[in-house]
Amino acid sequence: MPVGNLGYSMKFLADESNHKFDIFEPKYLNMKFLYLSLITLLTSVTYAQSLRSEKHDFSSALNKAAAQKKPLCILLIPSEKTQVPAGVINLWKDKRITDVLNANFVNYAPSSTDTNAAYIRKKYPIDRTPLLLFVNGSGDLVYRFVPNIRNADSVISRLTIAKTKFESEISLPWYTAEYKKGNRDTAFLKAYI
Repeated sequence: MPVGNLGYSMKFLADESNHKFDIFEPKYLNMKFLYLSLITLLTSVTYAQSLRSEKHDFSSALNKAAAQKKPLCILLIPSEKTQVPAGVINLWKDKRITDVLNANFVNYAPSSTDTNAAYIRKKYPIDRTPLLLFVNGSGDLVYRFVPNIRNADSVISRLTIAKTKFESEISLPWYTAEYKKGNRDTAFLKAYI
């Protein structure tokens, strides 16, 4: 014999357990729509905050940079799966840095096992990593720098310099060509170095 509301609650639960849950019922469709919208929003926010890098080979990234009239940023940095120590900025996920990189450059980050990494190391002067190389659509080195991995503002200012160097008439390929022609003017050499 049921005692108080306990018997009624058990009977209510027994009746509810016979009810079939149908996700296509109108009362559940609004919840489903809300849930899918939330997942889409979170995915897009996460994607927007991360660095967009070309997944193909070096030549296709170079062609894309030439077509978009943007410099190609070659990021010789640890993979995005590498754990970043405390106090060090993550170039893959720092929103301020990725916003600048995604807006102004075509990004390419070869993995250490990629055959293109060996080609890049042979073609461009690389003495240490992490290193960011900026090349024009022809593959000529325009600018390079070792990022200060503890200061995002420093990295952003260097990215701005890289963009300015790419847009200027006189860039590193011009200096290299002039040097090969024999130009040894003091002002020229000071600017070249």
